[in-house]
Amino acid sequence: MAFTNNHCSGDYGPNFLGHVLGAATYLVNHPIFGYISFGGNVNTSNSSTVVAVQPKDAVRQRIFVAPVSLYITIDAGIIEDFSYDTVSKEVVISISGGRSGTSTTSACGSEGVMRTVLKWEQTGGGGDVTKMELQSSLDKGLGGILVNLSSTDATSVVFAAC
Repeated sequence: MAFTNNHCSGDYGPNFLGHVLGAATYLVNHPIFGYISFGGNVNTSNSSTVVAVQPKDAVRQRIFVAPVSLYITIDAGIIEDFSYDTVSKEVVISISGGRSGTSTTSACGSEGVMRTVLKWEQTGGGGDVTKMELQSSLDKGLGGILVNLSSTDATSVVFAAC
């Protein structure tokens, strides 16, 4: 029996699930190449200390900022972009309720995501990692921080060194 290209292996489901659960955008400072991103586009300016990243991974709901060991996830919506200030260590995240360049209205006619739960943690690094603190005043709930999203603009959330 010959197999055609129309057949998928039994690994399609678990492999796809693994891809989606592991998708994230990572910002790292490479000793030779400088600031680079895995899963996103980096924009740096010679006159600025701010590194801007636009996530391009499949999910756009998880980011890791390696210089401050900050891992951030959202439960709904997308992370449009984020920036990292190399001097002040401030991280600013822009979150929206729908896909970039499209309406937040679904095919069923209902509005897009109006609220998400943001969670963060600082991983590893020991004592030399800058401790980060949420600067935006947001309510706690559902195991994280509740972020209300605008139907037209991205909502900014700020983390700063403390």
